[in-house]
Amino acid sequence: MSLLYTTIAGPVNPTVSVDDCKLDLRIESGFTLDDALILSYINASSRLASEITGRKLISESIKFSIDTTYFNERIVLPFTPVSAITEIQYYDAAGVSQTMNISDFYLYNFDDKSELCLKEGLVLPPVDDRRDAVNITFTTGYGANSSDIPDTIKKGIRMLVTHYYENRNNTILGMSVADIPFGVESLLNAERIGWCA
Repeated sequence: MSLLYTTIAGPVNPTVSVDDCKLDLRIESGFTLDDALILSYINASSRLASEITGRKLISESIKFSIDTTYFNERIVLPFTPVSAITEIQYYDAAGVSQTMNISDFYLYNFDDKSELCLKEGLVLPPVDDRRDAVNITFTTGYGANSSDIPDTIKKGIRMLVTHYYENRNNTILGMSVADIPFGVESLLNAERIGWCA
């Protein structure tokens, strides 16, 4: 049994703006010396938020490869929400690359998963027994812009950026520093796949 995925095209836009984070940090907008540092904290915080929630935040193109074990009438995709299926490529029983018709499938987005389901009355072709027997390319994420991401996730990212900026070292003499502030976890857990509050 094998599940593999590769990022074809990562996010183009940041999840939150440097200017919004500067407001949280009480940094004047004209002070640009730390902009690159703040942007690096945004990127790190966004990645952590994506890992905690189990979701891609800004639209990304993903190639998901499955073997014969997972190739059936209902394929659960590794991320949600999925906005588009770009291609369904497979290797037939002779090992020759073929392409399936995307319109032969329904795409269902649920809160905790996305599924690709073969339309009733259609039959899946036989595929070669290999790790990448079927390759599904799709677009996942809330959307192309920061405005598409739920506010709870954006606030959690901004709080994490502030935490990283203000606590650049793991230890501060005479103080205790948490890796992830409690409020951040609470905000991100509200959007986490499989989370029950």
